[in-house]
Amino acid sequence: MRHTGHARQGCGQRAGTGVPDRVAPTITADGFDAILATACKSRKTGRGVESPARAQARGRVDRAIAALLFQAGLRRSEAAALTWDDVHRANDGVGALVCVSRSKTDQEGASADTRYLKDGAARAVWELRPAGPPAGARVLGGLNGASVARRFGAAARAAGVVGRITGHSGRIGLASELTRRGATTTETMLAGGWKTARMVAHYSAGATAERGAVAKYL
Repeated sequence: MRHTGHARQGCGQRAGTGVPDRVAPTITADGFDAILATACKSRKTGRGVESPARAQARGRVDRAIAALLFQAGLRRSEAAALTWDDVHRANDGVGALVCVSRSKTDQEGASADTRYLKDGAARAVWELRPAGPPAGARVLGGLNGASVARRFGAAARAAGVVGRITGHSGRIGLASELTRRGATTTETMLAGGWKTARMVAHYSAGATAERGAVAKYL
């Protein structure tokens, strides 16, 4: 089964808005679930096929990458920089709270920015946590932002997601998916750490149109 990554084409912009004309293809909730379900399956490599043990080790990291980029809405650089000091158990004892101490729009970490992971996304991250990780240990090991994006795209292709998935596709997909499911702009901004409603509106324009008056009444 092929899972579509919506390749949304921009409809232009007014001069001076600062909003890009095109955005990356998005990951949907179905696409994300497909990545979680298939990440640990053996893949072909230049030397043959991965061993089950190798596939399991790689897949566990890929699952955590997908969780952080899609459900937490992290940028690839934020996911790469995330340490275990930034990840805490939620009050429900199952979910995960991810604290983004520094981001593209807040280099000094001046404002509180906490994301929530639940269900399979939370489990994917907790599965990576070693016993008693040392202070400053990174959740994704030594991966840099480019590697995070590359592995996310590879995991999406292996899961049958259509479209050129990038390191930004999860974040865009989060905005679109939440809007499609009825989340308010404020709720979506908090979920993904957006500072303005403008970018949320840009990323979720297609989902907003699908919930509009024509969809409801015609």
